[in-house]
Amino acid sequence: MRRFMVFALFMIVIVFLNISGVEGSQFDPDEILERAARLYISGDIAASIDEYLKIVNSQLTSWDPDIIEARKNLATIYEEQGDYIEAARQYETLLIFQDDLFSRLSLGVAYYNLGLLELAESQFRYVVNSKKAVPAFLMRDAFFFLGKTSLDLLRYSQAISHFRQAAEVDPHFALGFFYIGETYFKMGEFAEAINHYFRATNIERSLIGIRSRLGIAYFKLGSVDQALTYLRGAIDEHPDDVEVTKLLEQIKKDYPEKYIESEIAYEPPPIKEVVSFDDVSIPENTGPEIRSGILPNIDEVFFRIGSSFSVELDGKVVYSGKAAELCRVYANNSEHVLEVGGKVIPFSTNLEVTPDQYVTIYIHNMERYPGLPWLGYEDRQYRGALDIIPRDGGITVVNVVGLEELLLSAVPSEMPASWPMGALKTQAVAARSYVIANKGRYASQGFDIRADHFSIVYRGVVSEHPRTTTAVQETTGEVLMYGGRVVEAVFTANAGGHTENSVDIWGGDFPYLSAISTERTPSAPPQSPYELKTWLMDRPPSYSFNPDFGSVTGYRWQLIVPVAVIEERLSMTGIKAIIPASRTAAGTVKSVRVVSDEEVRIVERAMRTNLGGLKSSRFWVHPVYERGELTAFLFYGSGWGHGVGMDQISVATMASENYLYKEILSHFYTGVSIEKAY
Repeated sequence: MRRFMVFALFMIVIVFLNISGVEGSQFDPDEILERAARLYISGDIAASIDEYLKIVNSQLTSWDPDIIEARKNLATIYEEQGDYIEAARQYETLLIFQDDLFSRLSLGVAYYNLGLLELAESQFRYVVNSKKAVPAFLMRDAFFFLGKTSLDLLRYSQAISHFRQAAEVDPHFALGFFYIGETYFKMGEFAEAINHYFRATNIERSLIGIRSRLGIAYFKLGSVDQALTYLRGAIDEHPDDVEVTKLLEQIKKDYPEKYIESEIAYEPPPIKEVVSFDDVSIPENTGPEIRSGILPNIDEVFFRIGSSFSVELDGKVVYSGKAAELCRVYANNSEHVLEVGGKVIPFSTNLEVTPDQYVTIYIHNMERYPGLPWLGYEDRQYRGALDIIPRDGGITVVNVVGLEELLLSAVPSEMPASWPMGALKTQAVAARSYVIANKGRYASQGFDIRADHFSIVYRGVVSEHPRTTTAVQETTGEVLMYGGRVVEAVFTANAGGHTENSVDIWGGDFPYLSAISTERTPSAPPQSPYELKTWLMDRPPSYSFNPDFGSVTGYRWQLIVPVAVIEERLSMTGIKAIIPASRTAAGTVKSVRVVSDEEVRIVERAMRTNLGGLKSSRFWVHPVYERGELTAFLFYGSGWGHGVGMDQISVATMASENYLYKEILSHFYTGVSIEKAY
């Protein structure tokens, strides 16, 4: 008993010294934790680690909440850097003092990447067999990594079972279905592999490497035509893919006719000899004239007019045409030519084509997605007139049209016409404001705005719909104003739970584009590494999360990108780590530090593309090792798009819950008023 009393007294003295002694009055754990988080967000990772270590190495007891928090954040940073030995050490220590399932999962991931598969498996099993309430994202990832572990150990049936369990926990988990496909692929069961690859792409179209797998699987099944389709797509995605390149060469040698036919499939189809024109009626108010660059830089265009028409050059009519007469405009070296009605008309200044009646202009063989000819071509019809501008080695086709006419197509091109009317009106006012604010942005190229995602998507009459036409007409002329000017009302597909300040993303400080929460219970974005990682892996309730209005993977997504793909896109070799160099207050990565054998490069421009086609720049990343070799990077991300301004999924959700369109606009654009511009 006396020994126990002496020990207890000793512990009391130690605790007293820990609290009051060694660090002195300068030691404030809360202040240090806040400073460490700020340093992490700013990208000063080394300094952030030093701050967390101050707490870990302090005289506080090991089970003190501040030490626990510091260790969790240290472990998270080490994970992101790929230092799994240090990450495992921190998680092992944490679990001595706190049985935390997230730490167990993370320890298992660290063991897995260190090649300690049996130890990893024990941690994952502990999570899935826990009697505690386990968050869905933890259970999902535990089953997923159990599947990965089983796959590495060649226990294929067990791997498939675990991947299925991950997908059952989260039916929107594309990686679960993808790895079921991978397992069947390794087993040589290619039909089953294809089935699950398609299930994965139905959830997440951004998956890297799936086209090469589909191409190889179809070839193994003897479906050469289908194999070629996917193999060509795989080469477009990853030109240096050695396996795909060799297989294409083999097909070219063994099936030359099929190979040639596949190449031809990329070319535009023959021009239709007979076309029908859509009937269109003129709006009561067409709005101000807008010049939309529908084809900014092409070699050739074929079009027809739905009525008689005139062609003007330098203010003079050089041709009067008949309805449906085929016109061809092309660039031939330094010469630009219009061919119509058996005449050849050269031009070196703008060619203006104006219908004599209110009809559509029919343009043949426009790429369905500009710059991606393998995704096909389509004919489109446009209201208004054409202005064709000669360029060095090409031409630019501009559609001259009233703003309200343009919106009849742009609104349903940017938002599904089936969504609530309040959402469509919100989109109409935002789009109208955006176009007016950006009028003349591309004046040096001869037009006001582009007709794609660089400005506002505009596909002509084919996109028009009665519901969106109603939304446009019932808000005719309405715009958002701030400080006496029409606002640049940008919008994003999905903000992932929180929008961004414009100054953090683009550098321009627009007070009406302020960061706001879209969560059901609004909260500040997570600031510490551990909180950010947890937030991005989880799926908290949010207006941005609504399966009725879009893919769940626009809100939270996971993507594994092979190292080889990133090395190819960055023209680097021997990449060892990808570390966020700085973040916004809402967690979006502004730049990354890419570490290779030979250099350390800061990547900021085209970051999402260079890292494998990420949906947004708000992500947490850790390297993936297999048998000691770095093979890929696993990204956990939130949102789809730049994250600034109006969140379209949130808009639809709020409108479905009876928020009025003016209320929604005022929520997303801070301090604006809604006024009539005309």
